[in-house]
Amino acid sequence: MSIHAAARLRYRAPEPKVTPKPTPKSINFNPQDLRDCEDGINKFSKSLKQIFDMYDKNGDNVINVEELRGILEILGYSPTQADVEKILERFDQDKSGTIDFDEYLVLIQHWIEQDEEQIYEAFKVFDRDGDGFVSAQELKRALTQYGEQFTEEEANEFFSMMDADGDGVINYEEFVEYLRSMQKYSTE
Repeated sequence: MSIHAAARLRYRAPEPKVTPKPTPKSINFNPQDLRDCEDGINKFSKSLKQIFDMYDKNGDNVINVEELRGILEILGYSPTQADVEKILERFDQDKSGTIDFDEYLVLIQHWIEQDEEQIYEAFKVFDRDGDGFVSAQELKRALTQYGEQFTEEEANEFFSMMDADGDGVINYEEFVEYLRSMQKYSTE
């Protein structure tokens, strides 16, 4: 037997590691998590209903043009009559000239999705290489070259505030959380 044949007999390829697929028993599921989620959804729905009822001044379970204008103004918009009419036309599914609660929910969902899209587009401005993270270098470049022209020290400080977990990059969740905290701070 040749030396090569002997070497082949002694060499065994490592066994491939097989990761078992998760089964219902192997998934760490806590029923309390589902109850907490349901509680959160119920609280959110109740809050939306309270806001709807607050603007339904005459208690007829619909929001008319003037009541819709009030909601938009509270949200920080300065709508023209044409703006309000466009919104009413788009979301008044039964063409009654008013927005009922179900139509209001569709409107709110649209606004939330629009906000999310705008936030994601803003994140992509900073995430120049498209890897899903904003590095300190990417943030510094954006902050020192565009807009208000931060100093490098200010850019470093800003990065530290946004990098909540301190891993040296800003992920999308940290970016969103920072923007939401700033929005909350500005409305207090």
